[in-house]
Amino acid sequence: MHPKPENRDDAGIGLVEIVVSMLLFALLMATAAPLFVGSVRSSARSAQVASASQIASQQVERARSAATSCAAYTAFLTVAPAPLPDSRGIVFTIDQTPSTSVTCPPAGGGLVDFDVTVTAEIPGRPVSSHLSTAIWVAS
Repeated sequence: MHPKPENRDDAGIGLVEIVVSMLLFALLMATAAPLFVGSVRSSARSAQVASASQIASQQVERARSAATSCAAYTAFLTVAPAPLPDSRGIVFTIDQTPSTSVTCPPAGGGLVDFDVTVTAEIPGRPVSSHLSTAIWVAS
């Protein structure tokens, strides 16, 4: 007499289950990839805007330091700031109030306007930061 074959449960994972799970994982990754790419782009743009804002703030501080007299402030404004590269190689251009627009305050000093715009021409999406303030200028 031959022994009866036993009914065994397959306790392992079969090839079909592996293929289906790989297909589901690939589908999940394909739908999540644009989210990852978008977050990397957003992070890079935020870093560029932060750099532009920092450069603009530094230029305002330079203008305040130069405002010891109206003549010194006007002389500061006649020198065009050089383009400034950051650590990633992005070049930022600085535009500020022209010296011809400055009206010296009367004796005793007064406030004069100062505007600075920092831009970076990044293909497809330029970045800029603009600051406006009033600076005390001694006469």
